[in-house]
Amino acid sequence: NIAEVLKSSFRNLEFDEYFTYGSYYSESFKKHNKLTKFREVGFPLINYKNSRETNNKIAIILSQNHMFIKNNLYKKQLNLINKLIKNNYNLIIRTHPIGSDKNQIKSELNLSNFKNVEIHESRTTSINDTLQCVDLIVSVRSSVIVEAASIGVIPIILNDDEIIFEESIEKLRNIFKDNLIQSSEDIVLKIVKDILSDQVYKKEIQGKITKLFNKNIIYCGNTSLEKINENINNLSLNEY
Repeated sequence: NIAEVLKSSFRNLEFDEYFTYGSYYSESFKKHNKLTKFREVGFPLINYKNSRETNNKIAIILSQNHMFIKNNLYKKQLNLINKLIKNNYNLIIRTHPIGSDKNQIKSELNLSNFKNVEIHESRTTSINDTLQCVDLIVSVRSSVIVEAASIGVIPIILNDDEIIFEESIEKLRNIFKDNLIQSSEDIVLKIVKDILSDQVYKKEIQGKITKLFNKNIIYCGNTSLEKINENINNLSLNEY
């Protein structure tokens, strides 16, 4: 995610052309890459959700343990999972490729009853398959926040670090009656209840977030693939 400071790996790129999700990222990268041309092609691995489709499932997006994600945040996620299960919500827990696996999660949660819980292993289940199953995600810090919001899946962020997220994510703090960036599992649980118990409110948020993030990922699915092919063909033609 792009905050006030762009990661060093995106500075001084040694590419003539660089494909991005959308204009938000192109404009951010251009400031530090004067010789690279950026082309917006979207993200072909996700598809827009049917606006009439609703399932009231929640995905918990687990993150890799590293310097930007403290151990207490992971514990907060596990606590939230337990609270959601006790309140009979249907959950999908999505693992991180280099985080806890399915068996570790079951052990860490110490649950004998996984009746309302599915575990999506990120190595075998695409992010699109996860997002198409849910109306909400909860994450502490992940690119899935943007991917979800871009297709109408509501992101809630559980994070108590004093960090600044990219502009679109920061707006989740104040555009709805509920602040969607929270440090407390209990407040996140309340927000989940607020949203899933009120279909009109949920639809309002879904509509606003897709507009809010439309510059982050401008095309999805087959439309994105077409844009990628179109740009590759144009580059090939320009070489001759």
